[in-house]
Amino acid sequence: MARRIVYAKNTGYASARETALWIDRWIEIDCKDKVLIDQWSGDVAIEPPNYLVGLPSRAFDDDRPNLIEYGQIENAEDIAWLSQAVYRSTMEGTMEVRTPVPTVSRIHRLRITRDGWEGFEVEVLTGDDAESLTKAAKREEALATLKEVWWLFPIGLGVLWWMF
Repeated sequence: MARRIVYAKNTGYASARETALWIDRWIEIDCKDKVLIDQWSGDVAIEPPNYLVGLPSRAFDDDRPNLIEYGQIENAEDIAWLSQAVYRSTMEGTMEVRTPVPTVSRIHRLRITRDGWEGFEVEVLTGDDAESLTKAAKREEALATLKEVWWLFPIGLGVLWWMF
């Protein structure tokens, strides 16, 4: 559906480690609302996104996964586009219903300086584009696995033939 390149300013302690980021590496952007349970009242609360860019972490904070932070998107145009592109809005009666859209992001360019800040560019794909890229990556992974273990199939067929 949509494609855009957004700029992320280097932030966080992990941004000093340049070996973890490379071009075409898949990366996460915190650009969707989070639904939480308020610990004091037990009510449902919605936390707005903070537009952090990073890699998924195995550590959990308040029963939610975290990101290893490498950057943050601060440009108002990029934030406006992300907030509009990651949800599909439909009207059901008199109510607007927002449905999350599949989103994929990857590093586009590294070591870019804008307005005196060093950062990197992230390519964001949403909707059908994101689904086709995800399916292509899964096909590549399956083909690589098949190339690795192809020799097991003739052995398995031979064993089955010998047993029956």
